[in-house]
Amino acid sequence: MQKFLFKLVLILSLIISIDLILGQILEPLIFKAKSGTIFNSLYGIRDCHEEILIMGDSEVKHGIISSLIEDTLGLSCYNLGLDGNSIYYQYAVLKEILGRYIPKVIVISNSIARENESTLTSLFPFYKKYRHIKETILEVAPDEKYKLLSNAYIYNSLIFKIIQGLTSSEPETNGYRPLYSGQHNISFEVNNETREFSIGTSERSLKYFEDFIVLALSSGCKVVVINPPKYWFNSRHNQASVLNEIISRNKVIYFDYENDTTFTNHPDLFYDGEHLNHKGAGIFTSRLITDLKDEINLVQGKSSE
Repeated sequence: MQKFLFKLVLILSLIISIDLILGQILEPLIFKAKSGTIFNSLYGIRDCHEEILIMGDSEVKHGIISSLIEDTLGLSCYNLGLDGNSIYYQYAVLKEILGRYIPKVIVISNSIARENESTLTSLFPFYKKYRHIKETILEVAPDEKYKLLSNAYIYNSLIFKIIQGLTSSEPETNGYRPLYSGQHNISFEVNNETREFSIGTSERSLKYFEDFIVLALSSGCKVVVINPPKYWFNSRHNQASVLNEIISRNKVIYFDYENDTTFTNHPDLFYDGEHLNHKGAGIFTSRLITDLKDEINLVQGKSSE
């Protein structure tokens, strides 16, 4: 029995030691990332300082050319969108940003209101160092508190991303990631087809979506919510939703492009059914710039009250 206990203690000690060493090696590398998704998160949490921030998931990341906004409006702009990362990620990053400075304008996509708890995994590398990140993770998923004691759990799926982030530099696109025609082998059906789309929200994700808006507004930011273009016409588009009620209740600017005929059923503007290609992103961004100027009167570093 004593021999068994000795072996058990030895094995546990070995596991803990390896886990500690893993953290000592990988944690410093996280904060040296020069590109990729880790850099994207780190830039938002620690470094961004731009006057206009674009926040959202892949529709935003690949659909809004932040450098075009910057060049046209004379206001610094960065695209902090991150593929697949919805409201819990966005809310935590916003809290860290507002602890450092107040952007003039935050543009967010309504698609971030999706219920997706797995989005928290993108925040795990920053759990130990950033208070608002930690608070949000534990609010949304309190059981993660025990799992996140393990470095192996935190960094389990990040080895490739860490290597990528250390070996290449971030393109000078202000966070925008273009998608080009031909990258995705999809057969578009140009026949005015209609489909039913809805954002998969929950009571909890909607609460955080509203909290995001309230937090940004109370900090002094202008908030603009957008519904980005889609290739297929959405037959449920005009149905009232709790999401629209939140937007209306908080009196934020809302630009709805989902069934805009400039984009709908135009395959030359899309990479797939939900994501614009680079050509489409250019047209969409120009349209967004015009709408921003009309609604907020942004001119050379000034904004109307």
